[in-house]
Amino acid sequence: MTTATGVKYETRSVKTVRGLEARTRAKLEKEGWEFVSQEQGTMRSELTFRRPKPETPWKLIGAGGGLLALLIVGSLIASAFGGEDSSHSSADALPSPGSSLVVETEAQTAPPEVTVPAEATTPSAEPPAPAPVVTAIEPRAKVEDTTCNIDENFGKCFYGQTAIYEDSRRSGDQILLEITVQEPQEFTPGKDADIASTTLGGTQEKGADNLYFVVTIKNLSEEVILGPSDVQLVANSAMDGDYDVRSVQDDVVEAYWDAKLEPGQSSTLRSGWNFNNDSEPTFKVRIDGLGGNSVTFSHK
Repeated sequence: MTTATGVKYETRSVKTVRGLEARTRAKLEKEGWEFVSQEQGTMRSELTFRRPKPETPWKLIGAGGGLLALLIVGSLIASAFGGEDSSHSSADALPSPGSSLVVETEAQTAPPEVTVPAEATTPSAEPPAPAPVVTAIEPRAKVEDTTCNIDENFGKCFYGQTAIYEDSRRSGDQILLEITVQEPQEFTPGKDADIASTTLGGTQEKGADNLYFVVTIKNLSEEVILGPSDVQLVANSAMDGDYDVRSVQDDVVEAYWDAKLEPGQSSTLRSGWNFNNDSEPTFKVRIDGLGGNSVTFSHK
């Protein structure tokens, strides 16, 4: 947009989960963006920002290009009418190769301040600018961040983070959950522990490694009830994959999610698993089976 003073602005719209607007706004204002407006939705909010857009110094670029063209034309004329001696004289009068290179560099390289943000959607007639300094969206979650938006991170989070899970069911109901999985812990199954012998890979003997994962799910939906059959927990590792792990049930750990969550309720359990080799373990929480999405937690 253009103000009355002739200042041109570049705009940027960011969608965020409700309740995280203040953090998003503070982050962008720290990067130099000015808050303009906010549209509140049922699950998400859309924030609009702007900042002044530097103008390209076309006059300086044009002058440098014109000077280079005049020097080349002068050299050609001197060579045509002055003979060999005149050619040497003209060559002496021309700038050294180093100075010519400087003129070309100034004419072809855009000033370092001219950047194009990754979200810009308006076509521009300006030549391509250097890579943007400001990134629109962080490509991956950081361990320091306690919140993980699975839409931005392709369903992948780190242990200790809280995943924001949003989805809609065929009935039209909107489901909103907070899912947290802590770092896996080693444990020794009880004497009477029930360790599954049948896996997706067939019948397997009990492995040597045992881990449990502390899982917490909070139902923030307005009307949806999350039943025990709506949640499936799956552990795997780099060596065992999805097929050779076994669930464990005893007095300390659970083999299946068995809680029913009304809107506003939360529940925590220890999900126990037996591995042949528990190197690089990952843990997946599936919601609504094949009809929903899943969140995968792992080490950084």
